[in-house]
Amino acid sequence: MAARMAGRVALVTGGGGGIGEAVGRLFVEEGAAVVLVDTDLRSGVTEADVLASNDTR
Repeated sequence: MAARMAGRVALVTGGGGGIGEAVGRLFVEEGAAVVLVDTDLRSGVTEADVLASNDTR
């Protein structure tokens, strides 16, 4: 997949689940550094850990 977002930083609200989670994953796949924000600390940290472990940069 092309790294269309390489060198960019994305702030994703609601990143612990649903659409925010999907957007965060897509942005990581596209090469962005992603900052997740979520009101549910547990789901936000869990998703951040998943994204960090799948980071191929």
